[in-house]
Formats: sequence, structure tokens, C-alpha cells
Amino acid sequence: NQFSVGFDFTLPEFNDKIFQWLSQVKISPSVTYSTYSFGFYGSLNPSFHRNVNNLNLNLSVESHYHRDFDYAFNFNYSDFTLLDTISRYENSNFDGRERQVDLNLRYRQNVDFLRLISDVEYVTLVERYFKFNILAGNIFEFFDIARNYEMNLGLGFFSFENYDGKGNVRVYPKVLFKYLAGKSTQIYVSFLPEVLNKTIAEHIRANRFLTKNLNIVRTENYFNLAIGIKYGVENFGFDSGFNFKAFKNFPIYVEHEKGFYKIEFERTQFIELKNSGYLNYKRNEFTFSVSLLSSYNARSKKPVPYYPNFSANLGYAYKFGFGLAINSEISLISSRVYNFEGGELKGFVLANLGVEFDVFRNFKVFASFDNLFSQKFYLWSNYLEPNLVFVGGVEYKF
Repeated sequence: NQFSVGFDFTLPEFNDKIFQWLSQVKISPSVTYSTYSFGFYGSLNPSFHRNVNNLNLNLSVESHYHRDFDYAFNFNYSDFTLLDTISRYENSNFDGRERQVDLNLRYRQNVDFLRLISDVEYVTLVERYFKFNILAGNIFEFFDIARNYEMNLGLGFFSFENYDGKGNVRVYPKVLFKYLAGKSTQIYVSFLPEVLNKTIAEHIRANRFLTKNLNIVRTENYFNLAIGIKYGVENFGFDSGFNFKAFKNFPIYVEHEKGFYKIEFERTQFIELKNSGYLNYKRNEFTFSVSLLSSYNARSKKPVPYYPNFSANLGYAYKFGFGLAINSEISLISSRVYNFEGGELKGFVLANLGVEFDVFRNFKVFASFDNLFSQKFYLWSNYLEPNLVFVGGVEYKF
């Protein structure tokens, strides 16, 4: 179940220089509450029940675009609780509840020909996390090179504490290069290492059957190189690229006793070839994506569990003139290993269908059907996913 309410409003235009930074600022508060409850038979005692609750309060402030500067601020409070019949989370400081405050500020300032971009993020958990990025754009302008080249250079500073209380500091270079090969064609290269803020709530959302070693660990992506080409016009576009990522402590979900799961953090690397695109024709919209993935776990010398080496997605949407819209999607996931011994889960194909109707302005009703053909499939070993799932509701915007 999920309930969400939010609204936004825009401040008037201020001509006074003192209040210019508030002119036409967009302010958007929202409240979202979700709960997910289920039981399963993964143990000798077939009475396991788990209830996941999440409350989010959000406030975002976004400035109107100015020639010299713009900014965005985001505040988010999250209260995550996990209630189940297993009360012991071994090797963990998690007591079933995680409260978190995220603060994020992005600011851009043009100084002569340079475009300075700064990004600050702070998370107020016991395991505090602080990130500061600064980039200087349009570097090639300094050398009076043709405008179809663009280079952004910068640094990422990360300060964080792991669950054992030990402090860590990382500084990584950041590079973004773009070349406009034509009016609608862009060739890009980026090197953007990160230290990711992975909370217990995110681990539970990824694998709701986790019962052991629920700890916050900062996932260090110390190598992240992407190379690709992007083409886009109004009715057609594609993005084809290569991405190499290496992690020092990537979360891996491992089968535990009695069919449950625990989490381990290992050195891993991923090599991905990905193609995606869209095609619009009148009111028809087609989208597609294809991904080839090779993963490697330094400990087991085998692929990372639960990551398919091939996946594909094809989508179609059509909007009628009288307010009715339909969208459909077919997803293909190849076979995956689920343990360090190389055991495999079979691949599967899923078909989804969604329908929505605009009753009147800002009010619509919707319905969606997931796993339309009741495909038998497993995301996690031993736990069969639902057959046909129906979701319906209403949405009102004001």
C-alpha cells in the first residue's frame, strides 16, 4: 500500500537585486507513506511474517534558470521500520528501525567563460556521510578551441563512517568530455568514481529476505569509466555505450541457513555494453534497451550472484485523443547464478500492461497488470514471485 500527497508553488518574480535569487523559485513539499507486508516459508517454521514501513517527508527548492547562476536544494526525512518474527540481526547494529535525514545542495555559477558546479550532500545517520563535488566546465574555452568540444574537470571529496565507527576519507578526480560530432550527435567519455550511500533500507528493498548482517557499508566505486555515443532528435534517438565499474566493497546477497539470506561485501567489477533508444510516430511511442553484462567477484572468481549477463526491454505506449492511454512492456532476463558454487536460476520473460484515463483535468484513474501471463519466475532462489498482479488507483494533482 502507498499513500502520497504533494504540491508545488512558484514564487513571484522579484526585480530587486537583493531578492533576485528568490525570483520564480519553485517549492515542492510532499509526504509519502508505504507499507509492504508478506509471509513466506523459507524456514522450518512456516510462520515467518515481515512488515516493512517507510515514511518520507520531502522538501525541494529549485531556482529559476538565470544566465549567471541557478541552484537546487533538497531535504528528505525517512523513517524506515522492519517488523518480523526474526528479532535477531546477527553482526548488526540494526534494531529494526532506521531514521535518516538527507540534505543536498547543488549550485552553479558562471565566472567569465567557466561554469562552476558544486554539489554538497550530507546524511545525518549514526554512520555520517558527507560528499562534496566541484566541477569546472567549459575548460576548452580557455584554449580558444572550437565550441563543439566540452570538458568538465573536478574533484569529489567523500567523508564517511562505516558501521564499526571507523572514519574514512576519499578524494577522486572527475572528468566529463563531450564532442558534438553533428547537430544531434554527441560522443562522450566520463570518469566518475563515487562512494555510494547504501543504507539498510536500500539493502532490504533490494532483497526483502535478508535476515543476517544488516549493516550500513559505504560502497566504494573507485573506478567508473563510461564511453559512448548519443543521438537524439524529436522523434528518434539512441544511446550506445560501454561502462566499466570496479567496487572495493560491493554488496552481494548470499544464501544463508534455512533458506534465508545474508549480505557480504566483496571486491567486484562489472563490464556492461548497453544500448537504448526511442521512436515516436504520431501518438505511438516505442522504447527499447539491451544490456550485455559481465561481472566478476574477486573472492569466488565467478560472476556476481543475481546479476544476469543479458537483459532486454521493449516498451510501447499510445495516447488516444479522448484521454485514454495505454502502455505495455516486455522484459527478458537471462539465467543468473545465485551462489558461489555456480548454481543457476532460469531466465524469464515478463509482460506488463498499464491503462489510465483522464476523467477531467488533473484527475485520472489507472490500472496496471504485472506478469500479465502469470510467468513462473524467481528473483531469489527458493522464493517464487507472484503470478498476475493487479494494481489500481486514482491520482489528483492540484
